[in-house]
Amino acid sequence: MHDETKELLRRSMRYITAIPREAVIGFSGGKDSVCLAEVMRRAGHPGRLVYSATGIDPPPMVQFIKREYGDRVTWVRPPSNYYRNLALWGPPTIHTRWCCEALKHFGSRVVGTKFRVLGVRREESTHRSKYKVAEARKGMVLYFPILEWKLWHVWDFIESEGLPVCSLYDEIDRVGCVICPYHTPKQHEWYRTQYPGPFRVWERVVKEWWLRTRDTPNRKGERRYMVHNTPEDFMAAWFIKACWAVKGKRDLAENAKEGR
Repeated sequence: MHDETKELLRRSMRYITAIPREAVIGFSGGKDSVCLAEVMRRAGHPGRLVYSATGIDPPPMVQFIKREYGDRVTWVRPPSNYYRNLALWGPPTIHTRWCCEALKHFGSRVVGTKFRVLGVRREESTHRSKYKVAEARKGMVLYFPILEWKLWHVWDFIESEGLPVCSLYDEIDRVGCVICPYHTPKQHEWYRTQYPGPFRVWERVVKEWWLRTRDTPNRKGERRYMVHNTPEDFMAAWFIKACWAVKGKRDLAENAKEGR
């Protein structure tokens, strides 16, 4: 193991000693979760691993968690599944990821503690680069022991310690939900090729949602003007940028004046 990784490991383990013993560990089965689970174990923290069964994780990931972690993992199933929420709210976007709130964060509220440990790293995004190692949010206290770790530190630790990882990492760098607003077009295409079923259901539900939204007046009784002409155009755009908009007549007029 590289000396820099060893130092990060020591720092993380020292920090973990201050985390309440009743805290649970958010576990997705991904590389960061595998790394975090082992660091927590080494630090002597007894936290349970909690997996939120979203229903749209790749089958190999679900099988990996069952096979490698078994009874160590507490499975939590949200009261409403992804597609039912999709029909109500439309596709999640990079700005409004209701999927994480409704499906993944739900587990924190039903395991009997407000303390949750997550394998989030600053390197992952501009937003996460501003995280502190402990934050209070919506009645929960979140801890991020590997916040300072970079990707190569994670893989160095996993490979040095011979930790198991999901076989999907042999083919793709980022493993997540089959359909995710953070996937690139190339990643969407890879997942679609591997798991066409969820994409067929997604497209059917989104088409129904788009048509229903178009035909439903807004709160002012105005007709909704869709940015895209057809649900197919909308979905094609979503798979590129994961954004969508529904505008009223006044919104369009204001945007036209401002050149948007």
